[in-house]
Amino acid sequence: MALELLRFALIGAATTAFSATLVFLAGLSRRRASLDPSAVRDALIVAAHPDDCVIVAGEYGVEAVRGGRSVRVAYVTCGDGEPGTPRAEVRRQEALRAWALAGVDTKQLDFFALPNSPMAGPLASSAAGISGAAARLAELVRELPPDAAVFCPAAGETHVDHRLTRKLTIDAVAASGRSDLTLFEAAEYNDFYSLYSSPERAFAYVLGSLPGFGRFVPERLKRGRHGFASGPAGFGLVPNAERLEKKHAMLRAFASEDGELLVRLFGVPDLFRPIAPGSLAMPEQVRGYVTLAGRRLSWSTVALWLGLLGLVFGISGLAVEVVARRLDGARYAGFAGAALLAALALRPRLSLERRLAVLSGAAGLLCGALGGVR
Repeated sequence: MALELLRFALIGAATTAFSATLVFLAGLSRRRASLDPSAVRDALIVAAHPDDCVIVAGEYGVEAVRGGRSVRVAYVTCGDGEPGTPRAEVRRQEALRAWALAGVDTKQLDFFALPNSPMAGPLASSAAGISGAAARLAELVRELPPDAAVFCPAAGETHVDHRLTRKLTIDAVAASGRSDLTLFEAAEYNDFYSLYSSPERAFAYVLGSLPGFGRFVPERLKRGRHGFASGPAGFGLVPNAERLEKKHAMLRAFASEDGELLVRLFGVPDLFRPIAPGSLAMPEQVRGYVTLAGRRLSWSTVALWLGLLGLVFGISGLAVEVVARRLDGARYAGFAGAALLAALALRPRLSLERRLAVLSGAAGLLCGALGGVR
């Protein structure tokens, strides 16, 4: 019975992992369209915090200035727990310096100065403060040149201030009644792991959840960009090394947030996509994910993860069973190994994912030892 279970687990796990890998490869092959620089328009970039503006559309802003277009930047929060603090002023000056590097006049930057909220909430802004920010943003949208582009955070963002910024921007564009504007969304950071939408990041997460495998995951994969939770792949500007380096320089201007770290995490080409006009009034919805240990995993990511756990279970069990049939006493080593892994799984600092991986190995050793009983 134990051997049949191991063989069945191996076949099922291999099939599941193979299917999930196909989804991963399909995600890698998704082609992101390129926008010709000549199509860049006047822009309004709405950011939750001072450094978000460059993360969302730094390249686009640089290219707009090069093309003689105007760039307006609106900051919803001051970047600190309350406005007027030394840290809030530092972050304000960093934003001014960053956009000065791109040639944007300081008068084109608007600071609404709402308080910065904890990432998971609750919102630190008062209803009156949010109402005032909404009114100011609505005015900026009405004043935009014809056919301008407006940028905001994408659906599913982790930070509550990003979600507020998205809502304020969508509401302002919808209320303006201006059909000439194009609203773009850009992903910054979120808890969604999809082998199709963000394949490198999801694959690195799954491998990193297996004890001992994290060290073999390339750093490039670990820093895989936070893609959109669902929908089209989006697009960016035609690649240009000089433009990207300018974005890096702008990110480095935010020294209080560790500019070099920002470059490593977010120094990638802009990625954005238009929000369909018919969806402006719809609530933010992201489907097709399950929550595990605070992360939201797509079904393909769950399938790959379960497939690898099944392989750990099957391979460890069959290895013990094969050895136990040839060496007397080997099955006792299997029992001992299973007990040791079960004890290791009880370590309090072990993540849920790694605990389940260790328990899969323990269960495999136990089944293999039982199967080796003659």
